[in-house]
Amino acid sequence: HYGFDIHVTAIPKTEFVLLLYIIFQKDSQEKEYSQIVLQALEPVIRIDKYPKSQIDIFISVLQNDGSVLAGAITAASIAMADSGIEMFDVAVGCCLRRIGNMSLIDPTNLEEEGHLNNKNEDDVVVNANITVALLPSLNQVSALIMNGELDADSTQKITTDCLEGCIRIYPAVKECLTKRLQEKASRN
Repeated sequence: HYGFDIHVTAIPKTEFVLLLYIIFQKDSQEKEYSQIVLQALEPVIRIDKYPKSQIDIFISVLQNDGSVLAGAITAASIAMADSGIEMFDVAVGCCLRRIGNMSLIDPTNLEEEGHLNNKNEDDVVVNANITVALLPSLNQVSALIMNGELDADSTQKITTDCLEGCIRIYPAVKECLTKRLQEKASRN
């Protein structure tokens, strides 16, 4: 259980917990993911509206089928907007896995680890994994994490592809928030 304080007007704090023992580097990965989620979400919060406040964000992952960090960023951003926290934009996360010449948006856990479609779990192709958090209305990237080795052209291509994935996810995020707002308005 990790929390990170940033000394600004409002203090965002995140905690990322994998509840099942599905990842062997559990503690260090939780801490790393908490920092990345904080980095992705901090720019969207209107911290000037929350002087001397602390915003706690708790993320509990019950099952990791892949793209867990991107999903956590998007879910936490939607949860903050739904709870009424004033924000400049929402953060939309997307993950892309490059295996050989193939790019996979929203890869499964096995694909993220480099296993090719469960053919043989011992056949691992080392390439790259990228996760991006995009602030679509502002057209800004709030977090970009890449693991693996690629040349400059391939890096640019998969980054562009991942950003396009964020843009494709954004309408679903807007629809979710709009429906929720309409539900709240109909209750009043």
